[in-house]
Amino acid sequence: MLDYLMTGIKAMLESSVLTFAISFVSFLLLLILWRRY
Repeated sequence: MLDYLMTGIKAMLESSVLTFAISFVSFLLLLILWRRY
């Protein structure tokens, strides 16, 4: 039970980190485009 819970928590953390990285990269791209114009 605990092992399954830990696996779920790890998957959640990885997905949240991935989502954060994607949003951060898109934010940087928007910032660069905004600064250019």
